[in-house]
Amino acid sequence: MRNLTALLILFLLLSCEKDSDNPDTSFFSLEVSSSEGGSVSIAAGNYPEGSNLSIQAVPLADYNFSSWSGSLSSTANPLEITLTQNLQLQANFVLKQFELNVNVTGEGSVDQKLLNSGKSYEVGSQVELSATPATGWEFQQWTGGIESTENPVTINLTEAKEVTAVFIRKQYNLNLTITGEGTVNEQIISQPAQYDFETQVRLTAVAANDWEFESWSGDVSGSNNPIELSIDKEYQLSANFNLKDTDLDGVPDRDDSCPNTSAGTQVNQDGCPVQSDVPLVAAPTPIHNASEVISIFSNHYNSVTVDTFRTDWSQSEFEFVNIANDQTLRYFNLNYAGIETVNQQINANAKTHIHFDYWTADASTIRFKVVDFGANGVFNGVGSVDDTEHEIVIENTTTNTWQSIDLSLDDFSGLASRKNLAQYIIAAQPSGASTVYIDNIYFYGDNGNGDGNGDGDGGGNNNLELIWSDEFDYDGRPDSSKWHHQTFAPNGGSWFNGELQHYVDKENTTYVSNGTLKIVARKETYTTQNSTKEYTSARLNSKFDFKYGRIDVRAKLPSGAGTWPAIWTLGSNINEAGNYFGDSRGSVGWPACGEIDIMEQNGWDKTRSYGYFHWGNTQTGEYQYTGTTTYIADSSSAFHLYSLIWDETKMQILLDNVVFMELPNEASNPFDNPHYLLLNIAIGGNLGGEVPANFPNQVMEVDYVRIYQ
Repeated sequence: MRNLTALLILFLLLSCEKDSDNPDTSFFSLEVSSSEGGSVSIAAGNYPEGSNLSIQAVPLADYNFSSWSGSLSSTANPLEITLTQNLQLQANFVLKQFELNVNVTGEGSVDQKLLNSGKSYEVGSQVELSATPATGWEFQQWTGGIESTENPVTINLTEAKEVTAVFIRKQYNLNLTITGEGTVNEQIISQPAQYDFETQVRLTAVAANDWEFESWSGDVSGSNNPIELSIDKEYQLSANFNLKDTDLDGVPDRDDSCPNTSAGTQVNQDGCPVQSDVPLVAAPTPIHNASEVISIFSNHYNSVTVDTFRTDWSQSEFEFVNIANDQTLRYFNLNYAGIETVNQQINANAKTHIHFDYWTADASTIRFKVVDFGANGVFNGVGSVDDTEHEIVIENTTTNTWQSIDLSLDDFSGLASRKNLAQYIIAAQPSGASTVYIDNIYFYGDNGNGDGNGDGDGGGNNNLELIWSDEFDYDGRPDSSKWHHQTFAPNGGSWFNGELQHYVDKENTTYVSNGTLKIVARKETYTTQNSTKEYTSARLNSKFDFKYGRIDVRAKLPSGAGTWPAIWTLGSNINEAGNYFGDSRGSVGWPACGEIDIMEQNGWDKTRSYGYFHWGNTQTGEYQYTGTTTYIADSSSAFHLYSLIWDETKMQILLDNVVFMELPNEASNPFDNPHYLLLNIAIGGNLGGEVPANFPNQVMEVDYVRIYQ
């Protein structure tokens, strides 16, 4: 019985491996699977030995067949097999990959950045293309596999693509305007393409009849003609023409009925002399070299310190007046008036002449007296101790035109000495009823005595010599050997005192033309140090520091509300980031370094000039300051002289050679270390105040900077 059961089990097993129709056939199993991305064409199952099978891997739309793995490795598709054993197979699929070919038209480059794919450039990859133009070129558009002007641009790769980045040369407008009558001829010298970047253009200003070319203004300034430009930006230019005026009387030649009127003569609309109660033109420009001049009052020379232009014993009224942008002395209801230089007495022993210009409509006689205080430098009264004086009378005066008077000092025979000159007295007849305008009072000439000095030695002070200056007698950017543009904002991307501007180093913000430095404040959005401001201006540091001496800055100030112009000094040992000297002179904070404000103006009252001192008390460490203001009538329409005199004992701030602020230089003050000069216009802030919405460009114009020691 047991043997029968065993035979039955064996029979059943053999019947599972054999074909029931063909008991001698064996079967093998085939297991087939697929990875993500596709399927296979045949089902898993048992197949007779020797079966020939064709297995097809079928990828989905975004996939490609990669390979077979498992019992067999192959890349064939379909896979042809003869079944001789049990098999396990897997069809493997991968995402499709595409080529992205990027071409460039013009000059530039393209950066490719993969945004969201595990493999580069698989189907569905997002690639960011960034086009970077070369210098003088600009990106225009993408063409080919994507049409767009966006930059950067993102591409979804669903197929192979070819993309071209198109760059074109920058093109600029050259906008020309004409002031007056004339034309401008444009000649292209070198032309990659018309007015493309780096096109070379020659501009020639051609005046019309009766006109003459004066200057260019705008993005290029100066009087050179022709000029050549390399077009590297948008240009705004004006060619300025003036009507010819040969005799300089203010009446154009074409309208001048008296074409040979002498300089300084007042004329009517026909150019012929007229009678007037006031001068209409400025006094003649002096002809003497500054090196031989000791000036008492002149807009053309550095002058000595004048204590007063009208002493308290004068019998006259007095005011400064502006005649054709030239500051002039006006004495009215004049009997006599005294000018004093007691604190800076003049040694004119080496000079040969004294000069002055006068204009009057009603004085018949002018008397000019010079007083020497003698060796003790103190006025004891003429005839007592060593004081002497002499007066020269000018009779039958010429009226209604400027007259230049040159008096030989040898004719002042009543002077025992000319080493301590301190008073200059002007008188007129009819007494108490005359009006006289005076300008350009100075000594000049060299008689060989050699103990007097001219303007080159600091306005008559024998102990001062000119040691540093900028006369701005050139065109272009400020002299980089003398000036540093301070642009780094040290207060977290801003300046102190609530100021609203960024200081920049740009050719339209600081430039020199027609003999003066221009510092321009403008409404302009500008970002630096991750800080955006709506205004730009400039802050210049002198690349020169000094201790003790005199600074003279002749300047014309901005007129606009919201402007805060300044001419000032800081100790060069300040630790402020971005200044020229850095820590090369030491490193102390403000106010320990010391600050001297030679001139500041607020943004709402342009008739006041501030003179202030700021310091840290060296004994207590506390911040201290003192200062005052003085009246100035025409700071924006006329040039004025802003000065500092500084020595071991005191510091004086002057306007037009008149001291209006003085501070003793004492042990508690830090004003015994070198200082450097700063020129700037701030916008808004503590002293600038409210800035109008329609803020126009504002200019501080500087004629010269001179430092004596």
